[in-house]
Amino acid sequence: GYWKLTDVSNEMQRLCKRLLTDTLDKFVKETLEHPDLPNPDLSPSELISDTLQLLTQMLSDQDISLLPNDEVKVEYVEMIDRLLSPLATYCEKSARLLGDGFLSSVKYLDYQPLSHPTDNVLVSVYLANCFNAIQASLLDVPFSANQIEQIAHKLDSCLDSLVITQVSFVLEKTGLLHVNRKLNAVQESNVAQHTVREMLVNLNTYLSDPDKFCLPEVSRLCSQQLRRSVRRRSAHQIHCYYQSVYQAIEDVIKSCCFDKDMALKLYTPQQVALLILNF
Repeated sequence: GYWKLTDVSNEMQRLCKRLLTDTLDKFVKETLEHPDLPNPDLSPSELISDTLQLLTQMLSDQDISLLPNDEVKVEYVEMIDRLLSPLATYCEKSARLLGDGFLSSVKYLDYQPLSHPTDNVLVSVYLANCFNAIQASLLDVPFSANQIEQIAHKLDSCLDSLVITQVSFVLEKTGLLHVNRKLNAVQESNVAQHTVREMLVNLNTYLSDPDKFCLPEVSRLCSQQLRRSVRRRSAHQIHCYYQSVYQAIEDVIKSCCFDKDMALKLYTPQQVALLILNF
């Protein structure tokens, strides 16, 4: 009698699991296979939020507590992947609807930066918002460490793209990139004084209020933590780049190509660090 009851229980469990997986597969096919244009504010759509809520609710309702721990882990991971992988793909496909420009690589530092990197920025912000929401939902889900790591990697890639674009924008607008190219383009550095002076004026404007040079799309990041991360990482790279430009200009001044008082108008790397790294 005991073994017969056990067989019936196991069969019921298999049937329940099959019903659940079939339902999830149907949900994915009907809702996640076809991308949708992202919200104007680049926040996760209602469908994304509903899917994450379904995932957490489904896992909390599953009664698999009687299974051995290893089997419980397998069940959880399988259910998470059944929704999470299609959801991540849905987000990435939806991002493509923002424009084809996001596929182009962002030029950086010693290459020509993008003057209008709108598509790339919009896509990175949208995906960062989506992956951040997914990551937050998974934090309280048991046995989701691997999936959290995968989503975290995707999120970090989006932030890297935003940092690269932000840094390129600042370097271009301040003239730091142009001056450094001039200094590196000739054997005997002969950058015109007015070029350096113009760079210093623009740099002063940036240092007095770095937020004026912040790409407006970055403000659409839904999380303050993400916005601070982009600003902090961008500021660090800008500071490192300025160190190399500063030293190159110092070398030119020492070779008497500039007026001696030009040195008094240069910000030291330490001064720049105090202005943009401490926030």
